[in-house]
Amino acid sequence: AVKGKHERMYISYGATDATLLKEGKGNQTDPSTEGDTILRRVSLCKVPEITIVTFMTPNGKGSVSVRQRGNRTTVKTDGVVKASLAFTTTGLRF
Repeated sequence: AVKGKHERMYISYGATDATLLKEGKGNQTDPSTEGDTILRRVSLCKVPEITIVTFMTPNGKGSVSVRQRGNRTTVKTDGVVKASLAFTTTGLRF
């Protein structure tokens, strides 16, 4: 959870392939200061396509799941916000 003085933001991640959460530094906008700390999701191995979902809920816990069957991807959330989204993916061909 990301905590402020009065509020919390809960963050859940889901993906169609294995991922890892990495900490990094953002681009500097002022050369006299250090870049912001950022969090990013990266795949654990080289994959031709991946769907990564970030689900943030203020002051209440939630979860997200991502499922892919063929070219159909379904994203479902649970907790204080319940939703389901399905879409067709065509992918990139190299």
